[in-house]
Amino acid sequence: MNKTIPMKIQSWDKLNEMVEAMRTKKLDAIITVDTVAYGYTSKDKNLEQFKAVVDGKTQYDPISAAFPKDSKLTAKFNKVFKEMEKNGKKDELVKKWIVNQ
Repeated sequence: MNKTIPMKIQSWDKLNEMVEAMRTKKLDAIITVDTVAYGYTSKDKNLEQFKAVVDGKTQYDPISAAFPKDSKLTAKFNKVFKEMEKNGKKDELVKKWIVNQ
């Protein structure tokens, strides 16, 4: 049985503003390319980075999700992400929000 988790997806122009919004709890997470996320998580130990790998392969630019350290959302995100990989929804969203931008 799939569970729907309500969320609001926003597109921002400036990543540094997104990171600050996450630090102040205005955003719960950020999804961006791996190298950009690393630029922030390597300097701020209050942030964690999780690589999104599809079928053991990296496609396009690797994608990462960043959460505040010890976020309760991390485990939920990982579970839902694995389900989305299996049912094809992840590929659909990557095409819509990343590849076609």
